[in-house]
Amino acid sequence: MNQVPRIRVSEARLQTVSGTASQQIFYRSEDGSRLAGVFAESGKLTVTYSYDEFLYVTAGTALCEVAGGESFTLQTGDAALMRSGQTVNFVLSEDFCDVVFMVGTTPLPY
Repeated sequence: MNQVPRIRVSEARLQTVSGTASQQIFYRSEDGSRLAGVFAESGKLTVTYSYDEFLYVTAGTALCEVAGGESFTLQTGDAALMRSGQTVNFVLSEDFCDVVFMVGTTPLPY
């Protein structure tokens, strides 16, 4: 508990996890229910959240459409909180990158 997890985003060593997604997790709680990381993704994806996710966009844009709710665009410097139970359709620019903090009640899928 005497060390602070941190990362310099511009120097993140992202590892490819799929054709259009890379990540570097720099904090994971012992029980796996909380994590912090840097994610670079592009293209279209739909996420149904089983956890809360705070995100801060460090590059690019994300067009977001919440199922049954609002549509909005996040761009560099914007932050958002996606909540457990929400389904969100994303269209991410080629250069999209964000820093996230996820909190769940069970181990997270990352």
